[in-house]
Formats: sequence, structure tokens, C-alpha cells
Amino acid sequence: MSKIFFRVFLITLISSTLIISFPQLPTSQAVTQENETQKEVFGSISGVITDEAGAVIPGATVTIRNIETGAEISVTTDENGEYIFPNLPIGIYEVKVTADGFNSTYRQNIALSKTLKTKLNLVLSVGSTADIVEVTGQTVTIERSTSQLSATYSARDVADLPINKQNTEGYKNYGVNPWTNSEKDRFSTFAIDVDTGSYTIARRKLNEGVLPPKDSVRVEEFINYFKYQYPNPVTKHPFSLTMEASTSPFDANRYLLRIGLKGREVTLADRPPTHLTFLVDNSGSMASDDKLGMVKQSLKMLVKHLKDHDTVAITTYAGGVNLVLSPTPISQKSVILSAIDELESGGGTAMEAGIDLAYKQAHASFAPNSINRIIICSDGDANIGKTSHQEILEQIQEYVKEGITVSTIGFGMGNYKDTMMEQFANKGNGNYYYIDNIAQAKRIFVEQLNGTLQVIAKDVKIQVEFNPKTVAKYRLVGYENRDIADADFRNDKVDAGEIGAGHTVTAIYEVQLKKQPSSNIATVRLRYKTPDAKEETPAEEVAATYDLARLKQNFDQTSEDFRFSIAVTALAEVLRESPEAKNWSLEKISSIAQSSTQKNNPEREEFLGLVKKALELSPKVASIPIKR
Repeated sequence: MSKIFFRVFLITLISSTLIISFPQLPTSQAVTQENETQKEVFGSISGVITDEAGAVIPGATVTIRNIETGAEISVTTDENGEYIFPNLPIGIYEVKVTADGFNSTYRQNIALSKTLKTKLNLVLSVGSTADIVEVTGQTVTIERSTSQLSATYSARDVADLPINKQNTEGYKNYGVNPWTNSEKDRFSTFAIDVDTGSYTIARRKLNEGVLPPKDSVRVEEFINYFKYQYPNPVTKHPFSLTMEASTSPFDANRYLLRIGLKGREVTLADRPPTHLTFLVDNSGSMASDDKLGMVKQSLKMLVKHLKDHDTVAITTYAGGVNLVLSPTPISQKSVILSAIDELESGGGTAMEAGIDLAYKQAHASFAPNSINRIIICSDGDANIGKTSHQEILEQIQEYVKEGITVSTIGFGMGNYKDTMMEQFANKGNGNYYYIDNIAQAKRIFVEQLNGTLQVIAKDVKIQVEFNPKTVAKYRLVGYENRDIADADFRNDKVDAGEIGAGHTVTAIYEVQLKKQPSSNIATVRLRYKTPDAKEETPAEEVAATYDLARLKQNFDQTSEDFRFSIAVTALAEVLRESPEAKNWSLEKISSIAQSSTQKNNPEREEFLGLVKKALELSPKVASIPIKR
């Protein structure tokens, strides 16, 4: 009688132990042949389960079924939403995923073939056992099928509503600048800011049918998203200074003062050699197409527009860190593009260790008189090692002293950490962007590439001295997290903002004049250092005065640029529910934007569309009358 041989495989998957039995073989020779065959035909299926917002779903049940044999195996996703089925025979499988509060999802005809490894990331939609959210232009209704309860929420409530408790987005409220009596304090001092992440986050939210979280709105990042027709610099200074002022369209007793800077343009030929290190977050939370998928598209776009003497290194971080590509010249572009294509997601988020590795590569390619920069692509989430943004900020500041700057590019929603990403760029002497679509990636990495990469002035501070004989009180709109003590304006040890090639920077003040004003309104002073200036090198300073005679008494007769910048400022004020804008009307904002938007300017036309979306989502706000 032939012996019966059974092979028992004990496989531990997350919290499950699996025992798989295989049919009997007639002889010991057959067993040997089977062992040899299994080495060649066994593979794995793995992936990450997320919700529609991109947040990972731990505790989901993933079941696979072999179509030929009918055998089923189930596992549970870990805290990072990950699962894996190792040691599977080659064949055709179907996959089912279930989780409390979500609709089940199926995937059929999953072929495990010669590649031996199949990556399958799946997205679950909110289901009948959870809150079902239907967004309309008026209200949002939430129904629980299990209890048949219902309630009505405004569009603003939805902005902060977590979907199945998976929404862990992080924003910080920096408050709203108050009015200041010029006789008590005539100086207003702040660092410039060219970041734009807040605006593109709001754009994505509005396009998805909800108002942005009010804490996500930073006025200066709305204003500075747009280009304005400021004159090019004609002096030794790397930027021009422009001022314009008029009556306010929202309050007849107030005036608006706009201060604008325009950075010197730099051609591609004049841009110095550039050494970039891409630090890519490829953790489980980055699995969706709007995260790692968009990262890969964006970086490939950037690589294709670098010059031959530039270099690129690629590092990643998830549960651990990985050097994907050491510094490689753009002359080997195909190697770099291939490395980007091969990036996959999975694991925790060891951001601290990832930054350390990125800086080691940046040091390896560091060159004086060149651009040496790390570009962090992430959703800002960190859960391994140092996880607070303050701890990691201290780490970044040490590296900046060595001449390596940092830009942060944000991706995705659901668990997005805006505060961390914005502060990384601030302390890293770089810029912060959020990419919500491929057009935004093109804007940053193609159309405005020189400005993204090349700094033309660093530690740029603005101090406005209001004339107490003319100005009764004033208020800087935005820049709350860029405030600098008045006494530190000429303290060159105090860090400030950077401006890139061709960038424009705009600041808006609300001003209330005295009944019998004097000759001038304000004197504006700018202080900056050149990019290559040493720490001990004194900063340069430029000043200009705005006379009362230049003040325009009819808002409608101001420049299109001025009117449009006021519309953008006003929308941001309304969206963040500023107490100073409680009587400002979205209908009026829409009218101002319409009057200052040319048909051949797609970015301004898009803004006008966003104002209309906000109007639809905020009927109560829009109906507030205008003070005249």
C-alpha cells in the first residue's frame, strides 16, 4: 500500500494562523518533484485597504478564493491598512473585502502569474451600516440605516465631518490679526510668504462640494497663488516694490492698501546646477491614486524639465527607510524615471528617519554655488520615531544651516497634515505647495519651475510704518503665522521668508483714516539677504512711502489687479469666518472677481467658479447685506 503524504503549511498572517492541506501523492519521488515545483510557482497577493478619502482602514477582512480549487483564506488588515497572502499557488483568484461601516467590494480574475507578486490596493465606500453623507448645495443629510435617525447639517458642518472616523486631517488656527491703534503702535512687521498650499486645498474641497475647514484657510496663500502685473525690478535689488490703495467696497469708512513685490526673473540657461533629493512617503496611507500615483506623475514631470548637469537622488520612507537611487545625473534620465515608476506603497510612516537619509544623499551631491534642495512628497502623516512636527522641525533647522533647503509638496485627503507640511517648508527655507490635480503639478514643476527651485532673496522681512497723523488704525489681513516682533526687523539673526525667481508677494491692509489726515499714509521697508550671504553678512534694506494724494476714492477705478487681489482676500476672509468679514457678501465678492477677470485668464476664471461654488454652499453667508 502506498504511503499517504500530506504537507501542512502553518502561515501566520497578522493575527490569523492558516493551515492548508494539499492532496496525497503516491510516492516519495512525487513529493520531491512537488517540492522542486513549489519553489517556482508560489507567489503572493498584498496591498492596502483605504476609504474614499485615502485614509487606511485597519481591521478590514480580506478573503481570497482560488477559482480552480475553491479554497478560501481570510486575513485582517493591520493598523496601516495592509494585508498579505504569501505562498499562494499560481492561479486565478477572486478577492472580497469587508469592514464595519463600509460597502463590501469584490475583485475577480486576479491572476497570480510568473511575476509571483501581485499588488492589489482596494478602496471601500461608506456603506449602509455607517453614516451615508449626501452633499448638496444647500444642506447635508446624514442617515443611519441601522437606527433610521436623521439630522441636517450645513455645508460648513460637513467640512469638519470625519467619514467613518477615518478623517484625521490636521490644520491649525492662527487667529485673525486685530485692529491696531497707530498712536500706540505704528509698526507692522512680518516675514513674506510665497506658499500656496492653502488655496489649492480649498479648491479641492470646493470642487468636491464642501466648504474647506476654516482652520485650513490662510489668506496670504490665497492671494499669493495668483500672478499680478507688478513691474520687473530695475535697481540693484532683486525685486520691485508696488503700492496701491483705495476705498473699501465692503465698508465706506475703510480703505485698502496693497503692497506688492515682484522677484527678478531667471531664465533656464541662467539657473545654476541643481541637486535634488526626492524624499517620497510610500507608507500605507499613500496608496491611493491621488497620493503616490500623483507623486509619481509629478516627479517624472519635474525630471523631464531638469538640465543635464542637474542630479536627482530618491529616498523613501514607510515602516523603514530606503535608498532607491543615489545621486544620478539627468543625462541618465531613463534610470531616474524607471526608479520613480517602481515606487510602491506599504508600511508605517517613519518620517524622521526618512529625513535623515534624504539629507545624507543631499550632502553626497552638495555643491557650492548650486541649488541643493530636498523635495518632500507626503500627506504629512508620521507614526514611527519622532512624530510631532515640532521635533522634526528642530531636526530640519539644523540641516538648513548647512545650505540644504526643503520644499514640501502635499498630496491626498482624509489624513492630510497641513500644519506639518507648511511648517517644514517654513523652517526649511523652501516653499509649500499642495497638488490637487495634474494641472497643479505642471504649474509647479514646469511653468514655474525656476521660481520653485531658485531663491533670489532670503530672510525677507516687511515693516510698514503707519503715519499716526493720517492713520487712526490698521489691520494686516493674513500672515498671522509670519508675525515678527517690531524690534527684530533689523535683527538679522531672526529667520524670515524666501522669495523665488519671478515670484510675486502681496499683502493687504485694512486702514481707517483720521478725519483730518496728514501728507502720507505709510512708509514700507523691506530687508533681505542675498541667497549666498553668510550668517554674519548684514542684510540690505529698501524703503518707499505712499502719499495720501495717491489714494483712490473710487474702488471701481482701481487697476484690475488690485480689484482681483481684493476679491481673493475677501473670499479667504469669508471662508475662514473672520469676524472682520461677517458683513462681507459673497455676491459682492463674485461681482468684483467678475469685473477683474479677463476671458483669456483661466486661473482667474477658475477662481470665479470657486466663488460661485462657495455661494451655493453658503446661502446664509451670501444673503448678509453689505454695509454702505
